[in-house]
This record gives sequence, structure tokens and C-alpha cells, in this order.
Amino acid sequence: MQSTDELVPSVVKSTLGKYYKKVFYIGNGDWFPAKKLFDKFKSFDIQNHVKHKYEKTAVIIYHGEPFYYTPGSDVPLQAVNILDIINKCSIFSTDFFILGYHDAEKNIVKFLNENLNHFHNKFYHIPIDNFHHFNDLIPEEKEMNLQKVKYNFSYLGYNHRMHRILFSKFLIKEQLYKNNLVSFSTRKNYHIKEDTKEKEDLIGIPTYNRDHWAYDNEILDLFDSAELFDYTHPEVDNSKPDNNPIQGFIKKACVHVVSETIFNYPFPNFNEKMIQAINAKRPFVILGPAGSLQRLKCLGYRTFPTVIDESYDQIQNPNDRLKKVITCVKELAGRDIEDLKTQINSIKDVLDHNYELFYQKRKGLRKTLESSIISICQ
Repeated sequence: MQSTDELVPSVVKSTLGKYYKKVFYIGNGDWFPAKKLFDKFKSFDIQNHVKHKYEKTAVIIYHGEPFYYTPGSDVPLQAVNILDIINKCSIFSTDFFILGYHDAEKNIVKFLNENLNHFHNKFYHIPIDNFHHFNDLIPEEKEMNLQKVKYNFSYLGYNHRMHRILFSKFLIKEQLYKNNLVSFSTRKNYHIKEDTKEKEDLIGIPTYNRDHWAYDNEILDLFDSAELFDYTHPEVDNSKPDNNPIQGFIKKACVHVVSETIFNYPFPNFNEKMIQAINAKRPFVILGPAGSLQRLKCLGYRTFPTVIDESYDQIQNPNDRLKKVITCVKELAGRDIEDLKTQINSIKDVLDHNYELFYQKRKGLRKTLESSIISICQ
């Protein structure tokens, strides 16, 4: 069963193969350390600067995980690495296709086009109108099944990111993990040494994205307020991986708190965690970057302002946004569960719309990708 992360490169490779003599691929496993990325580009041996060796060439660049940004930048260090590597490998007259689920890739394409046009290279963004890490699974049921609901909210968090650590400490401090459908786990070796074998003339990227920010006193107090521990609610089904897009037990809660991979980040970044809520037909709060709800609406999805205070989505400051999310979840936890179920039932049309739109986009993904490439190449 093919995931989107498998389907997308496969479709793009086969479609570009109709227009280019050679097609090369840079995937997730090629990025770290930077020396590995350099060696991958070098191995292509693209010699389009030599007239008699010219072959129409395309390079597909795909990075399904979050990028690493220095504070205040909207261009990730991975893009700077690519710029440097293409210069060092003397790659000319080649078309690069950057696949992207998120807005981040648009900025990368703009940055590279502005800085490498003297090499007669061209960079194109292939938008992916879906979420990544999604397997083409058939759900067991399409009904909302509000009769199953026993908890005000659900939350699944693996505490290897600071925003998740802080949110889990909030749940512990307020004792909310006890009466809601919650699972969180600690990471034993959170501080991982960076790879010191980077090639010195290439910018290094941390093995794990640094996701810290300048914490204010309230956030620092929250960090000191509780010790983390592993906790899994008895009704959380561990038979599937925690990143599986379909987790049926989420239907036992009214609202799902979507724990995105990143928080202090310049762009929304959707993945299988969002799908879990959409598939369960539950409204959700996003523990993630600012503007995430707004981006979803731009993609055709609907949100839940009649049930949830969504003002957190427009807060750029990570301290204030995290505190607003915490306030929102605390308020949800204090509601009468029957009233909350009634409110959710009142937005059934919204939840049905999101569910159908998601699967419609997934079914049409191959055709959408092919059309995007054809429009560029013809």
C-alpha cells in the first residue's frame, strides 16, 4: 500500500521521464550530513556546460520533513546548502523540480532562482495538494459515532520537541491527562550531539531541528512546574504506529489536539497528525505554527469557530500562541461533555466536508501532479 511519500516521487519521476533525457532524484535520506548531499549531487556527473555532452536533465528534490531555519529567516539552511553545492559541482543548464506539501518550498524556489540564474539553471515548485505520510487506507466507518465519546479531548505527543514538552507539562500540572484521552512519552536522550564530520566548507544542519525560542517567564515557570513521565491512557490503542494516519480511538473524544512536529516555524506544516483528526470527523486545536488554520481554509477545508476559540492561530509570538492554546484546551476540558457533543453534532456538515475533501484530494493526487508537471514542461 503506497504512502504519499512513495507515490509522489514515483509519479514525478515517471512523468518527467517523458520530457528529459536524464532524471535524478534527491530524497529524504540524502540530506544529512551536508557532505552526503554534496556527494549525491556530485555522483550525477552533470556536464551540461560541455556542449557535446549536453543532455536535457532534470533533478527532483524532495524533503518531506521540516526544514531548519535560523531565527527571522524564511529561507532554510538546506536551501543555502543546495546553492553552495550546485556552485561547487558546477551544474549548468539543468531544471530542478522541488516537491512541496508546504509553502516553504515556494520560498526555496524563489531563493534559488534569484541566486543561480547565472548558471542557466531553472527551479520549479511542484505543489502537492495533500498531506504527507498518508497511506491510502480505507477507513472502517464514516459515521461520527458521538455515542462513543467519553472524553472532552484527545492528545498524542512524543516529547522530543520543546512545544510538546511544555504542553505535556501543562497537562500534568493541571491533572488533565487523567480524565482525557491522552498519551505522551519522554525522550531519554533529548540533547543529541551534532555530527562533527561535516565538510567544513558546507553549512551544517543539526541532526534534530533546534526548536527552542526566547521563552518568557510564564513559559519558564511552566517548564519548571512538573517532571515528565511516560503515560498512555488505557483506551489508547497501541496496535498501530503513533504516526498512522487512522487512529480509531480518537472518536472516543470530542476534540483532538493536533500535535504538529514543529511550532516556532515560519510556515504551516501539515502531516498525518492532522489526518487523524479529519478522518475521525472531530474538530481540532493545532499545537503548531501560526497561520495553520488559515492555510487549511486556503486549501478548501473548514474550521470550527463556533466550537473552539481559534484566535490562537493568528498569534505570531510563540510564547503567546502556546499560552493561548493552553487556555483554549483548558476551557474545552472544563465544558460539560453533553453540551460539547451537541456543539460538535451541530457542525456535522463541516466535519463531513473536510473528510470528503481529504479523500477526494488523495484520490486525485496522481492526476494533479501529472497536470502540474505537464503545464511546466509543455
